[in-house]
Amino acid sequence: VWRSKVYVPQKAIEMRKRSPKEALIFSIQDAHRTSLTMEELTKFHWNFRYKATAGSGWTELDPWWSGRAPLIVRYAPNGDLERLDNEPLKREAWASFKWRFVKSTAGKKGPKGMTPL
Repeated sequence: VWRSKVYVPQKAIEMRKRSPKEALIFSIQDAHRTSLTMEELTKFHWNFRYKATAGSGWTELDPWWSGRAPLIVRYAPNGDLERLDNEPLKREAWASFKWRFVKSTAGKKGPKGMTPL
């Protein structure tokens, strides 16, 4: 079940040691989840692009809109958004970028503490 997965929750790995059957059931149920956990959000490096609706002021600074590789970011557990790419664009502005989990966004509610903004 896990062989082709990019990520397997630590809870499932630990559960497998005690009861492979319970770990399988948990994994199947977890596959239907549509939100991120803190562990999932902070474990990976993410490609970051501004949407066109952000406006030309932002898209002109986004290398992806110029045909280059997207910005690469890491969501840190303390709320910082860290740049990991080599693009020099607006690096100083990123020092003030923060993220947090919210109860809802764009009029949609998610599980408590699972919707990053």
